[in-house]
Amino acid sequence: MASTDVKFALIFLFQIVVGILGNFWLFYHFMSHYLRGYGAKSTGLILRHLTLINSLVILSRGIPETMTAFELKSFLSDFGCKVVFFVHRVARGMSMDTTCLLSVFQAITISPWSSRHRHQVQHIHRTKVPPTCSPEIRATQSILVLVSTFVSFYTFSSIIYIYFSVFYKTCWWLMTTSALINSGFPTACPFILLSHNHCVSRFFSVCMGRNTHFPHLIREI
Repeated sequence: MASTDVKFALIFLFQIVVGILGNFWLFYHFMSHYLRGYGAKSTGLILRHLTLINSLVILSRGIPETMTAFELKSFLSDFGCKVVFFVHRVARGMSMDTTCLLSVFQAITISPWSSRHRHQVQHIHRTKVPPTCSPEIRATQSILVLVSTFVSFYTFSSIIYIYFSVFYKTCWWLMTTSALINSGFPTACPFILLSHNHCVSRFFSVCMGRNTHFPHLIREI
């Protein structure tokens, strides 16, 4: 087994572990909020659906690529390979659709909310509280970062597919890179969403020793 194969196998394993843990954490976070009656039910439903779809995308692409990098090419039959490929394509399409739906839904939700609470924004400016503390600002930032990441990953992936279609050439390292890119957005998505959540941000502040309200914060998360 070449050292390059081992490196790519370890990268795929790392991506699988990080992606699954991130999506599980996001699923647990919003599921716990749903069970306690916090947050918007529609947004929570979309996010829980997105975490499951993202996990399916990561597993259906990451595990076969990892096994191939470890030269375990016969662990799936021809029929099994077709099933896994079909599941990956369907899950990837659903991930794209769900991400677009989430972005549109959040944008629609933020607009009227922001207009009903303009007096709160004015109060923030009068008290000189940083505007980044505003919930609508955090939600807007989350949408922008999520959409930008989504577009970037799928643009790179489309460029590689176009290259394969036009030149009819298959390059092993380029195909492996394409597989990593395909699973890149589902891996990064939960961390983008969690990083703009005020409870999670405060939790990391506690871990860094900048907050003493740890028990209360754990109950919020």
